[in-house]
This record gives sequence, structure tokens and C-alpha cells, in this order.
Amino acid sequence: MPLTIDDTLGIAALCQAMVAKLAQLNLQGKGFPAFTRNYIDENKWRAMRYGLDADVLDFEHRRTISMRDSIRGILDLV
Repeated sequence: MPLTIDDTLGIAALCQAMVAKLAQLNLQGKGFPAFTRNYIDENKWRAMRYGLDADVLDFEHRRTISMRDSIRGILDLV
């Protein structure tokens, strides 16, 4: 099913909020951990394969979490 205009605007707003949060952290000297491409690709594969039912890797805490919890974490961050 194709995205609606509202879906597209929501994704764009989330991206802007993430960039603003990362810029704020950078100005505060806190930064954000960087992960290798292999780790990111693994989570991308899991998301494509299982969608919202995926268990993705939380690299910072070295555990797996549900995709829904991961999304909540991103929203809490921004």
C-alpha cells in the first residue's frame, strides 16, 4: 500500500526531529554512538523480513528488543 501524504509528512517530521536532537546533543558535547554498517544492515533485514513483528538489535545495550519498542525509543529520544 503506498504512503499517503500524511504518512510522508510524518516521516519527514521525524527525520527533522532526529537531526535537531542529534545537533543538540553535539552542541552539548554528548554525541551519539556510531555503529558499523553490518549492524545497521542486520536490523534493516529484520525489519524488511518481519515488519513490526521483528526483534531488532539494540546495540547500545547489547540485547534484542521488539520493533515497536525500538520505535517508541526513537520517539522518546526526539
